[in-house]
Amino acid sequence: MPSISSPCTSPRYDEIPSIDLYMDQLVGFLEDTLAPLYQPGEKIITRSMVNNYVKQGVLASAAGKKYTRSHIAYLIVICTLKQTFSIAEIDRLIRMQIASFDTPRGLRLLLRCVRSRAASVFAAFQPARKADERRK
Repeated sequence: MPSISSPCTSPRYDEIPSIDLYMDQLVGFLEDTLAPLYQPGEKIITRSMVNNYVKQGVLASAAGKKYTRSHIAYLIVICTLKQTFSIAEIDRLIRMQIASFDTPRGLRLLLRCVRSRAASVFAAFQPARKADERRK
């Protein structure tokens, strides 16, 4: 698997595993990948959350207990945006994007927006972090 673009951003679509993942692998991948975007100890994703997203229709159910690259990309978008938006709003956003583009392209664009937003948020903290390091 290619390395993730930056420790503080979400992966590009092509950096998401191309092999299908079982639930435990999925949760582990998302926790590792998205940990820099969350506070230490904050729950990023659980099996129950994934199952609830499926029940709510925000995420398609797994095919044969395995989650595809598209599932993972949707979950990255959901996990990143749920800190700001309701699940209903995220669902609408995803549906609008997918209605305009095929699934991989729509997800690539959503992930690009998430990465761009995360990069600008982290960039805002860089001067403060450097000043703190100089004081030490």
